[in-house]
Amino acid sequence: IILLGSRFSLELAGIYAILKNILTTLHKTEGGVVAGVMPRLVEMYTNQRASFDSRLAHWSMRFYAARVAIGATLILGTPVIFALYKIRQDPYLTLVFALLVLEYVLTEVINVANIAVMMSKRTTALMYSAGARFAVELALLIFVTRSFGLIGAAVTLFVARLAETLVTTPAAPAIAPISMPPSARGRRPSRVSGLA
Repeated sequence: IILLGSRFSLELAGIYAILKNILTTLHKTEGGVVAGVMPRLVEMYTNQRASFDSRLAHWSMRFYAARVAIGATLILGTPVIFALYKIRQDPYLTLVFALLVLEYVLTEVINVANIAVMMSKRTTALMYSAGARFAVELALLIFVTRSFGLIGAAVTLFVARLAETLVTTPAAPAIAPISMPPSARGRRPSRVSGLA
């Protein structure tokens, strides 16, 4: 935001800050929910290890579906959001918001992958993913954001999050949607006390 404010108009930087803060608020709200569930996940991983992967895969699909539904609602409700914040209806700004929403949706893949990685204590993957995200974000800030403004900033966030996803998800294959374990396919896992 500081970079945008120094190279582009303060109005555009302010609009970007508003749009990003909407999604940041949603991130923090959902983070509180995850924090409340974590003790139960730790207990499940410790005491019910044999069925942990399939149950986490089942619940991860619910998390993905909820995040996609919220993202779709935000995109469809863009005119209302812009009217509430007195942002002009502009295709350029609408595209910026759509890219930010896509980054928000993609973050759910990382959130679930992080849970699986932390449970399995393969935390080196988290260090690598954070490094990959930082490197990509820094490079894009220099070569894309400085030249393309708000669109560049939104693309930078999305591509950096994608890089983080590509590094972290393989370390937790049991919860990746494309590689769900056989035990989680074709059947509905039994309900778990505390998560049901």
